[in-house]
Amino acid sequence: MNFQKPSWMILGTLILVLLPWILFSEFLISFAVIVLYSATIGHSWNILGGYAGQFSFGSVLFFGTGAYTSSVLQMNFGINPWIGLIAGILMGALVGAFVGFLSFRFGLRGSYFALITLAFAEAFRIIANTVEFTGAGMGIYIPLDQHPLNFQFEGRTGFYYVILALFLIATAITLRLENSRFGSRLKAIRENEDAAEALGCFYKGKALGTFGDAGILSFNGNKIITTGGGGAIILNSKKMLKYAYHLSNNAKIKKKNDIIHDMIGFNYRMPSINAS
Repeated sequence: MNFQKPSWMILGTLILVLLPWILFSEFLISFAVIVLYSATIGHSWNILGGYAGQFSFGSVLFFGTGAYTSSVLQMNFGINPWIGLIAGILMGALVGAFVGFLSFRFGLRGSYFALITLAFAEAFRIIANTVEFTGAGMGIYIPLDQHPLNFQFEGRTGFYYVILALFLIATAITLRLENSRFGSRLKAIRENEDAAEALGCFYKGKALGTFGDAGILSFNGNKIITTGGGGAIILNSKKMLKYAYHLSNNAKIKKKNDIIHDMIGFNYRMPSINAS
């Protein structure tokens, strides 16, 4: 049974939309809010940990950054919390980009990447518990003023629909990622990062390896530059291809009862480890 079919997804969405009118219990609605919240966090972790295979302990860092951003903007600058919600999302993404850039810039992967995200999360926790504008160890107290414009609802139903909207957005992003080229690249990193890196990257829709006139892949250290028996040669010109093919056959021209070599080639020898 494929639950990714549009019919199943529409049915599931309809059930989630009507759920608060079915439960008739603030406790059950609160439980549903926690479930959707956990599922949304799971989506965010799945993109990095599931698709790309990069295990991170930094989710709490990004979540805390968004929460503090929204609260600080509301209490210190009087900015509406709905606007603060968007600002918190953007700030969390910015911190994530900062941590990712520093981590991957220096080639960290596996357990080293997990540990550096944990270190960043701990460092930001210490900063948040120290500086004054975050309330230090006391935190930020937001006055109670129950009104939808203040992001405060009298019941749990309002919070349910907010987290449901975020959950549906996260689900849509994940489904889009599943069938996208970027998602395939993330899966390639998860399966074998070295092999994925060896495939190269693209610039303006063209593989970087295609910008030159020729490329050579040598699989054997004692073969000639045309790699006739020990690799492959990649060319973007039929004329050069014909020339290379002629050299790979020892530049032979058959005459009646004789063979003439009409060109001189070079035999480049190198250690096998360099050829590989």
